[in-house]
Amino acid sequence: MILVDFSGTLAKHREVVRTLFSEVELTFFKERGFKGSEEELRSAFREANRNMRTMESKQGDFTIEVGKQLGIDITKEDSLTKEKEFDTKYAETIEVVDGAVEGLRKLLDTDELVLLTNGACRRVIPAVERLGLEGFFKQIICLGGTGQNKSQGELFEKMKKLGAWAIIGDNPRKDGMAENHGITFVDVRVGWGTAVKLVKGLREERVRFKA
Repeated sequence: MILVDFSGTLAKHREVVRTLFSEVELTFFKERGFKGSEEELRSAFREANRNMRTMESKQGDFTIEVGKQLGIDITKEDSLTKEKEFDTKYAETIEVVDGAVEGLRKLLDTDELVLLTNGACRRVIPAVERLGLEGFFKQIICLGGTGQNKSQGELFEKMKKLGAWAIIGDNPRKDGMAENHGITFVDVRVGWGTAVKLVKGLREERVRFKA
């Protein structure tokens, strides 16, 4: 089993989020009384993420938590409306990383592929479908809202037992945590073409070792 990250690995996540943060998030909170800078709002988002990273949560809870960091009361209805707007625009504007489609196609004869992302399914799956990537994966595992994330190494222990031996990702701190549990991290920042060659090389080594 080969694990594949989504944000930054398959999709140009940061570019879209940067734009939508200004268009959706900053606008939303300013309409509700926030008078600070965009960076101050980002700081509140980071603190909310730290508080909720290991907690189970439902859609809308994160926005309410950000409001608490800012001293602003946010209703559940408003938080749901805003988050759904963000998710819809995200799926509509996300773009695939150069070389990713061809890379996935070449990997299909190597082993089964499983998408493993810290994102929430409500955002990731519509984006995956719009990009035409869903057919490459045996399974899509979204950790957002589950209280689990890739920074918690024990998740990779479970994936190892299920047969995972490599992960393609762009974040050594998160995706690279797999190395501590016997799953080789392949950094896609070298380019999808090179990443595919590295994974296939790992596969050949595994075959020779078993022989």
